[in-house]
Amino acid sequence: MILRNLQLSENDRRELKTSIFARHSNNTRSSLTLNKVSTCQQVDEERDFSAEMPQFPSHVRSGGLNCDFLLGPTTNNKQNTDDNTIGEARIEELTIERCRLDHEGSRVLGEALRGGSSNISAISTIKSLKMVNLAFCDEDYDTCEILLPILEGIAEAGKRGDCLESLEFRRIHMPFSKTLRSRFFSALRECKNLRSLRLADCDIRSEDVYELAETLRSLSNSLEFLDLSRNHIDGSGLKILLKNGLADHECLKRLILSHNPIGDDGAVHISEFFSNGSRPTMTTRIESLHLIDCDLWSPGCSSLANAIQDFDTLTELVVEGEWDHHLEAVAHSLKTNVVLKHLLIVSQVCQESGFDSYESSMETIEYYLALNRAHRKISNDEHLSFKLWPTILGVKKRDTAASRRGFQRGGRKDFPADIWYHLLRRRPELVASN
Repeated sequence: MILRNLQLSENDRRELKTSIFARHSNNTRSSLTLNKVSTCQQVDEERDFSAEMPQFPSHVRSGGLNCDFLLGPTTNNKQNTDDNTIGEARIEELTIERCRLDHEGSRVLGEALRGGSSNISAISTIKSLKMVNLAFCDEDYDTCEILLPILEGIAEAGKRGDCLESLEFRRIHMPFSKTLRSRFFSALRECKNLRSLRLADCDIRSEDVYELAETLRSLSNSLEFLDLSRNHIDGSGLKILLKNGLADHECLKRLILSHNPIGDDGAVHISEFFSNGSRPTMTTRIESLHLIDCDLWSPGCSSLANAIQDFDTLTELVVEGEWDHHLEAVAHSLKTNVVLKHLLIVSQVCQESGFDSYESSMETIEYYLALNRAHRKISNDEHLSFKLWPTILGVKKRDTAASRRGFQRGGRKDFPADIWYHLLRRRPELVASN
């Protein structure tokens, strides 16, 4: 269900609650999106109008979003509720976008997230919470006090089994209070089932990375996707984040660092982190890395280009910077890198005279990437005879037809041995000599 560009009066919210908790609505909707939704606040005029003055309706103005329709009757009132109209609601995906929250709205939302025995909540089984471009405004409270009930609700929801598998904060700047910034990360640490975390454009700074690293380390058994784009993490902050938060992370597969000023020193830290030879005491399972608009200049690009040959987990890499003079180094690294399958280099050729060299290098890069997507293998034994390849790569006791059927079904990841044999005969340079 999507509500967009609405002002909800008290009657509207009451009807919405009835719809959400209706007994015969198949436990209502699995998702609810509130986009530019506000609350109609009626201000009663208590002035004594004279007889000749006409009576105008009370003034209606737009107030902060009140999510009281997410709360059912309390346990005390449940006995007095018609069993035919009140059922169990299950909203698993809640998106609140471009709305204004005051302290009361935040309190109600936090209460709905907490659930508990006193209230029936429509989001007690919530799996995905997205909060995008919200304004926290209240004349009587500052931003810290407004956000706190939501953080407490997130922490309580995260403790429940199978709740809050995905959490997204986007274009929501954290308050200046160091204490509340710490409370923000401590609330995330309670979400033990969290698989996807997006903190994009949230004003995360390098001084926050210690708290962030501790949070990521506590989520190492569950978190698979992390988006930290459009923040203020520099190279030194990234080093701490990689070493203290992502080293030996068991589940993380995708990392987005785009639009952070990590710079050339950050590129060096990334090269060391993903190179198998420079991290003997730690491991990573990250398969996808995005580095768009990260202030990568020629030294940083050179560091990454030469380190690609030692990357043993990344299958997808998206980068931007001054790559025009480092493509040959990338192509050279891919001669022995058999893991990387997708490489997107966002770079413009500055000189028309260098276009032919650029195109040639990109063709070579794509050639090796295509081989990797076909599960290329490389032998380091320089004395190995090509005649032995069909035997080495073949599958015992499996005929060609069965192999072909298994490959088409996705059951096998290897091409038939004869394909490898002819491929290596045509391109012997693919066999590394050292």
